[in-house]
Amino acid sequence: MIHPLKGSLQRYDWGSCSYIQELIGLPEQEQQALAELWLGAHHKAPAWIDGQSLDVFLKENPHLAGDSFSSEQPLPFLLKVLAAQTPLSIQVHPDKAQAEAGFERENELGLALDSSVRNYRDANHKLELICALTPFEAMCGFRSYEQITEALHALGISSGIAACERFCTDPNPQSWKECFATLLCLESDTLAQTLHNTAQLDPDIWEKELAWIERLAQLYPQDCGVLAPLYLNIVQLQPMEALFLDTGTPHAYLHGAGIEVMTASDNVLRAGLTSKHIDLKELSKVLIFKPLPPEILRLNSGTSGLGFFPQKADEFKLGYAQVNPASRLDLQLDTPAIILCMEGELSLVQSSSQIRLQRGKAAFCDALDRDISISGEGAFFVVM
Repeated sequence: MIHPLKGSLQRYDWGSCSYIQELIGLPEQEQQALAELWLGAHHKAPAWIDGQSLDVFLKENPHLAGDSFSSEQPLPFLLKVLAAQTPLSIQVHPDKAQAEAGFERENELGLALDSSVRNYRDANHKLELICALTPFEAMCGFRSYEQITEALHALGISSGIAACERFCTDPNPQSWKECFATLLCLESDTLAQTLHNTAQLDPDIWEKELAWIERLAQLYPQDCGVLAPLYLNIVQLQPMEALFLDTGTPHAYLHGAGIEVMTASDNVLRAGLTSKHIDLKELSKVLIFKPLPPEILRLNSGTSGLGFFPQKADEFKLGYAQVNPASRLDLQLDTPAIILCMEGELSLVQSSSQIRLQRGKAAFCDALDRDISISGEGAFFVVM
């Protein structure tokens, strides 16, 4: 059966004052910054269905979630529309074993789920896929050791700071782990001198990085994370290009709007560019201190007209398709599924129900019926 689904809005300082508002048709007097639209059953901000929250609805009707149901996470995935006007924090997400151990440990300490010093708000790992809806910039994965040592030499800290000197002499995951921790804790005068020394970097090679360091330093003048463009890869995505972010991968979204799909978790460990809680000891346990060149993903063409982004998560897959009056799609979904209309108007028909979706509207397809026909004129994302 198909159900209308209303997302939950998240207001953070880094949010856009226009993208989500225009997508979902908010009136002009409500044009406050909006960062995310959540479409899922995570307890922090569940979507709404048939007059109740989706998590409660599925717990009362577990058969509608199919084999993926668990009482802790009624849906295995979470779909978001994300719109960043300014950069998000540098962050990393845990694997399943780390999340389970961390969540249990913080529960035993008596930390409330909404405590500002919590690292683990659930017991689930967090894998992410971000698909650009506008030109989108992000930092993702550590650069090659060669690039990092080149930057540290130019900044004048390859010999003046012991941990950085050890890394530049013998680059490896352990020496980079120690150097990275040092870079996040520079004294204010050392940070100021290091920022001054960025003028020694070749602008023909480091143009994007220098531009972002300047902007980050304006936004976070005392935050050592402003140096991150020198050790994290900067990635520029065009609309309908995507990145997959595995656990242990450092990243920060810098600017733009995108569709984000993830396992149903809100576990975040932060490294910088934030006023929120930073736990460097726990962060160092979760981060993978190896170079990771970014891989830009594009839709696979599907025979049905529905294409998917290639990625390795078992808990979700993200598809996209366009329809017009001459191209109805007859699909068999992996249910449960969420469909979000991005353009035009769609008609979704199953044997037991049907619904019309306009731009910015969403639907939840439960596990009772996998077959669906989608017609009209428009475009949509589906996560399942």
